Amino acid sequence: MVFVEWRDDYNINVATVDQQHRSLVELINKLHESLERGDDREEIGNVFRALVDYTIYHFAEEEKLMANSHMPDLDDHQARHRQFTARLSDLLVQWGMGEEIDTTDLLEYLKSWLVRHILVDDMAIGKHLARATSRSTTTSR
Repeated sequence: MVFVEWRDDYNINVATVDQQHRSLVELINKLHESLERGDDREEIGNVFRALVDYTIYHFAEEEKLMANSHMPDLDDHQARHRQFTARLSDLLVQWGMGEEIDTTDLLEYLKSWLVRHILVDDMAIGKHLARATSRSTTTSR
């Protein structure tokens, strides 16, 4: 069973970002599957670590794109990224230390945060880049 179903309305129409978002969804689904199968703690930790690492990579790439296009609200967007990665990193440390975490809450948090972030915050990136591309096409004629 797929935990997070990719939907076309998650596309922000920036190919690299859309592909990275799909990869994040796949990693969340992989974590869900690992937990559902009852994989050992180390295997689940490896999947969780891969998700955290990829999230950090994705946010850096997204922020570069935003900075290069002079996107407004970059600081606020970065702050939301930092809060999310800090929480995930804390949970990963807890998991690695053998502490119990509520994995149902974790999965719901991952799903709801990512979907809301894509549909609200990241959709603004797609709109900004579309306007910027439209302006540059108009001025280059």
